[in-house]
Amino acid sequence: MRIARAPSPRPTVWGDPAGRAGANVNWQGEALMTKALEDAFREASLLAESEQDSLAAAIRAELDAEEKWEARFPGSAQALEQMADEALVEHRAGRT
Repeated sequence: MRIARAPSPRPTVWGDPAGRAGANVNWQGEALMTKALEDAFREASLLAESEQDSLAAAIRAELDAEEKWEARFPGSAQALEQMADEALVEHRAGRT
């Protein structure tokens, strides 16, 4: 089965296509898959067509939700991490 590939987004930062931290890219800035993801897609290719379509829709929905979250709350991951670190410091100091 051959999957049509959507045009790659223009890399916004080297090593980070579409602004996703930790993305794998080759020397041309094209997105690459990890071995784990390749294995998962290879396994999914054995599913019935309707199941493949359902899985594709679920993956797209998750990616879309992540993109919308980041657009709505830019930098929220860092802010949440900082608040968690501060809460741990307070907890360890016996202030909570």
